[in-house]
Amino acid sequence: HFTEAFRIRTLFDRAGLPFSWERIGALRLTQGRLKEAAQFTAMAIQAADRLAPSFPKFQLIHQRGEIERARGETDAALKDFEEAADLASSWRRETLPAIETLTATNVELENGVFTSLVETAAYKAVARMDRSSAIRAFEALEQNRAASLREAAGRNFQNGIPVQYWDLLGELRAEQARLLHTKQAGDAALDRVRAKLTEMESEIGLRTFPKKEENFRSQNSLIHFQQVLSNSELFLSFYLGEQESYVWAVTKDTFSLYRLGRAEEIRAATNRFRDAVRSGDPAAAQFGEVVYRQLFAGLSAGEVSRPDWVISAGDALLEAPLAALVTQRKGSGLKYLVEQHSLRLVPGAMSLAEPAKEAGSKQWLGVGDPVYNQADTRLRRHASGSFSWFARASSPQLNRLVGSAEELRTGAQSWGAPATILEGSEATRERFQSEIARHPAVIHLATHVLVSPQRRDQALIAFGLDRKGEGQFLTTADVAMLSVPGAVVTMAGCETGTGEIRAGAGLVGLTRAWQIAGARAVIATLWPVPDSRGELFSSFYHHLREMPAAQAMRLAQVEMIRSGTWRASAQYWGAYQVNGGAQ
Repeated sequence: HFTEAFRIRTLFDRAGLPFSWERIGALRLTQGRLKEAAQFTAMAIQAADRLAPSFPKFQLIHQRGEIERARGETDAALKDFEEAADLASSWRRETLPAIETLTATNVELENGVFTSLVETAAYKAVARMDRSSAIRAFEALEQNRAASLREAAGRNFQNGIPVQYWDLLGELRAEQARLLHTKQAGDAALDRVRAKLTEMESEIGLRTFPKKEENFRSQNSLIHFQQVLSNSELFLSFYLGEQESYVWAVTKDTFSLYRLGRAEEIRAATNRFRDAVRSGDPAAAQFGEVVYRQLFAGLSAGEVSRPDWVISAGDALLEAPLAALVTQRKGSGLKYLVEQHSLRLVPGAMSLAEPAKEAGSKQWLGVGDPVYNQADTRLRRHASGSFSWFARASSPQLNRLVGSAEELRTGAQSWGAPATILEGSEATRERFQSEIARHPAVIHLATHVLVSPQRRDQALIAFGLDRKGEGQFLTTADVAMLSVPGAVVTMAGCETGTGEIRAGAGLVGLTRAWQIAGARAVIATLWPVPDSRGELFSSFYHHLREMPAAQAMRLAQVEMIRSGTWRASAQYWGAYQVNGGAQ
């Protein structure tokens, strides 16, 4: 059957020959028949040059590099992976810039080309003490990691885009996925969708990205990046690999690469630590010390001495309460990482190079204690006479967040500048969107956040019931299309920092959506926290007036640790995480 199928393709579908050669080459690579794998892959590359197939050429160059790596030809493999990465980046810039399209594109790149490049360059760097390879691996990892957020943030997601446009983008994503995963030769459907999108973009004035070339070794150079760092900052970039993991430690004047353990070991230890902190398990201190040593034991004294740590990570590290890691344990006495360092997660090194945005005002905007259910007496007090007719609506009924109103008032008081508080019947989506247009400096959401177990990257911020008794929500996509330049956004809801972890795109969820919308920093929670009077936030906003969000959060968490109350437990303060790029 295979021979006949190949004969038919040779006679009637010569444009599809590169697919056949590539597939046979991939099969032989899997079988360990490396000589044949190299021959078929070379034939595919030659045919691709002549026939210009519809699938990206970088896949062929990447496959050739994998064959060379399997042979132990590290230098040749690295050369091919670099070429494949350059081709892949050019291909990405040809992809139409919808948020989900970009994310899917980056996933494919990270899972293949960039992973191979990073692993091979890092391996060579450690084995041969080769600084240039260490730098190459760092640049490749961070360039791809930041691409999804940076490119999506560069778009102007405003109202007025017709529904048909998003439908076409959905078709585009489906067709691209089909070509990538099935490697079918035909691309007529893809061409039709692209033509329709181009026509519609022209009609609505939607701009796409400029297709200028990026150069890993100049525009994204290490020297350029180091100039962005302050003297107090240590940038830590983690890569978790199945065989070996790595961390790059970068300061304004130093650069180091350290080998870590296998991803499976780090994931297991990190998840065990997270679960223990969340549940208040006394073993959390022991687990936290283990994870600290796994991740940071190799750092030099000079690197550890930097007070402000900026972390670019993926995998399980994105959902780890890093602030609660234990650096020292003597009997019952503990020293937490946050007592020595401010911590913030960033989507990639290049996000630090973006100029810091300034908020349009000093306004503090808070939303909390909405009317979530029809049993709420405030609903009847503020409803019109016609509301009772609609009160039988089938919207989900959520519990009232009684303590959130006090949380808003104490937070606003600590901020000191003019404040707008939306609570009760005023905590509606429409009012919130109206206030957002004034570009507040701080946005504090003490609301329910609903996350689907099946799609953790998709979340809903729950506002109060409307006049018909229906729930009002902002989706993750809605948030990404807001404009909040320079704002510090706090989400005090349940697990607002979690989301689907996708390679290349990092943590996908509300945190990412707010950053796309222009937020300077996003404060999120890793697990549900007690409904309190907002003592931690009171301290946080007091310090935020004078310093960046990560430093303000560190001081607030340290105050909780030393409070002598139940809030001294990492189960409480360890849930809060600071995310953001430029300071």
